[in-house]
Amino acid sequence: MSEKKIDPTKPVVVCPGPTSPEGKATSSRNATRHGCCALDTLILPNENLQDFDMLKAAWRKTYTPATETETNLVNQLITADWLLQRSIRTLVDVESQIFATESNPLNWTDEHHKKIARFQRYRTANQNAFTKCRRAIDDYHKQRVAEKTSAQKQAVANERHAMRK
Repeated sequence: MSEKKIDPTKPVVVCPGPTSPEGKATSSRNATRHGCCALDTLILPNENLQDFDMLKAAWRKTYTPATETETNLVNQLITADWLLQRSIRTLVDVESQIFATESNPLNWTDEHHKKIARFQRYRTANQNAFTKCRRAIDDYHKQRVAEKTSAQKQAVANERHAMRK
């Protein structure tokens, strides 16, 4: 077996993905099978739009966005929460399917373990994205409150200064 020489002047591509139009078309549907890494598809055919609307209403009630920035942050949080819930549901489904075929984890194949690990990674990535969105909106709110408090203190100080004159 001959060794393949690596050209140091060319970038190393680990997994270039499909290059043919047919391969690209097939690959583009990968994210909608389980949806845990779907960036373009928010509501999958097996999901309920009313559940999404209820989630959206709950987060909007919690944060009541008043500005475009707040609305954008809340929308990002809603999407992150929806994808997190989807990845949790999917992980539970995958585990249930594996348990249905083999109830003893000691008898699971490497493929079973890899599948669970993959969906645990999706869940973790979605949890991290949700946490990041939640922190961003909370930090924004804290900053707005601090600015408002600072403006109020400045107004009181200006009023006191005007009274002394």
